[in-house]
Amino acid sequence: MTTSELELILRGGRVIDPAQGIDGVMDVGILGGRVAAVAPALAPAPRTKMINVHGKLVLPGLIDTHAHIYEHVTGIFGLNADLVGIRSGVTTVVDQGGASPLTFNGFRNFVAQPAKSRVLSFISIYLAGGLMGHSHAGLYGPHGIDVGATVRAIEENRDLVKGIKTHAEIGGYSRWGIEVLKLAKEASRRARVPVYVHLGGMWPVVKESEPDPDSILNQVLPLLDKGDVLAHPFTRHPGAFVAASGKVHPIVTEPSCAASGSTSAGASISASRRRGSFSRPASCRSRSAPICTATRSSASRPTRPTSSRPRRAAPGATASGLPQPSISTRR
Repeated sequence: MTTSELELILRGGRVIDPAQGIDGVMDVGILGGRVAAVAPALAPAPRTKMINVHGKLVLPGLIDTHAHIYEHVTGIFGLNADLVGIRSGVTTVVDQGGASPLTFNGFRNFVAQPAKSRVLSFISIYLAGGLMGHSHAGLYGPHGIDVGATVRAIEENRDLVKGIKTHAEIGGYSRWGIEVLKLAKEASRRARVPVYVHLGGMWPVVKESEPDPDSILNQVLPLLDKGDVLAHPFTRHPGAFVAASGKVHPIVTEPSCAASGSTSAGASISASRRRGSFSRPASCRSRSAPICTATRSSASRPTRPTSSRPRRAAPGATASGLPQPSISTRR
């Protein structure tokens, strides 16, 4: 390949690609819809289209691993997929728990298919899914779960479903304990997909059966397998990585994991920055602790290029089950 063959050159943007150790002002050359060359200066042919991206970032396509995009179904949680996707510099969005075994066809036909962004899903373990933002607690719990239906929905929609969304937060725990997570893990093992576990708070706590929040992780982590994900570990709510003492919960530190043989050492964490789900003080306290859970990266390496109008990401998946990202520019 010579530079005279390039169909498109993104000129002069700041290219950041950690996988290749690149961080600098570069040209990116495109041929056949893929990145063909990255260099400080690429020579265009007369027919090469040039796009000036000075002052912009050219990145491997960003993957939002925690989005709520079942619009018009999940209440105020349900945002437009492309609004939080390509219009925000993100090429792939992963809906967390909006769609369920009962509502997945609607998600496929009215959200995933019309979107220009690539849309994936961690299907809800609850038959009600994320209906109206989980605002009616009575719809949830073990009585609202059908493991067989969940596994069938995953088998029928493997192109979109990459895991199962479930909860181990204090409000739900005060109602049904650890049973929901056990059922979610049964489904995940049968379907061979990871679970994504919401920590912290969501539903009001039942005072008569309020648990010790620091006891929740002790029961959650031994159930997890490699590849499972703990969401909102740095929430301001109790029941996550920072214990009531203000210190990092001992079970998530490396010495405890090693001593107990906990499978949590193969789990990942997902730190949403939404208000209520992320606490800067909790995060700062955790930074100095030897936490043994690995952090999932939201992007790996570039495969398919886009510019100011990102294209659908190429099929394929990384080891984490998420798609290989594409190149995009972001203002």
